[in-house]
Amino acid sequence: MTEPVYDLESVEDQDDNKDEAFLVRNEDGSTTLTLEFPFSVTVGGQSTRYEALTLKRLTVAAIRRASGKGDAVTQGLALLGASAGLMPVIIDRLDGADFSRASRVVSSFLSGGRRIGRTS
Repeated sequence: MTEPVYDLESVEDQDDNKDEAFLVRNEDGSTTLTLEFPFSVTVGGQSTRYEALTLKRLTVAAIRRASGKGDAVTQGLALLGASAGLMPVIIDRLDGADFSRASRVVSSFLSGGRRIGRTS
């Protein structure tokens, strides 16, 4: 059975607090985000369907690499890509709602480790 461990402060400014339904905190500290809007990407004739992302806690090296990338949005995309282990072409296909939710998870990793989602 899963137990809610999210911090309401991390979503209190949201119009709807439905993040909990999409997030599961894993034993290794990562968070699995079920995508509200799954998508497929075809590369080299091979199609891959993305229905969830596993977002891992960031290292200082990943944060340092992202800090040298243009504006705040570009840096945020780089951090999300590093956290999810995905290429920019895949991150670019995320729906805005899923991107926003994933960005809040990554941000929670940087702000003292707030815990969000259900434990697995």
